[in-house]
Amino acid sequence: MATIAQELADYDGKHVETLQELFHAYEPKAAVMRQCIRLSTSERWQSALGATWLMYHWLKNGASLTKKLIAEQAALLPDVTNKWAQMHITRCVPLIEIQQDQAAAFAQFLEGCCGNKMPFLRAWAMDSLYRLALRHDECMPLARARMEAAQDDPAASVRARLRRIMSGK
Repeated sequence: MATIAQELADYDGKHVETLQELFHAYEPKAAVMRQCIRLSTSERWQSALGATWLMYHWLKNGASLTKKLIAEQAALLPDVTNKWAQMHITRCVPLIEIQQDQAAAFAQFLEGCCGNKMPFLRAWAMDSLYRLALRHDECMPLARARMEAAQDDPAASVRARLRRIMSGK
């Protein structure tokens, strides 16, 4: 059987059906998740997008990452440059158990995403930063600053996400 990396080498970045097939074909065990984490920094944007899409959907459906894998992702965050890979990782943050020594790396990554041109990435980064701050108090000043800035964001999606946070959803 091919590896996730080999499968994603052919992914065109457009057809979600391909990712759905891989989602069902592979079990999200540590070795597979490690490949996805490493591919999150791929210069080939389609591979980074596909790998992080898979990781997010596996986590959303009950998979988990070990502390070691979360630490590996934390170390690689500065090298995740594709906006869609950033979006998927941003959405993963509330689904993983980030340790105290990794919180700053994730907070810095999310803060960077809060300044992205893409409104939905800004919205979800702010949301995930707030959820990270609920578990790691030292991140709360940064989360509050981003939430305050979001009040004046030109994108309705960012302001709507802020309203959902404020309503407790």
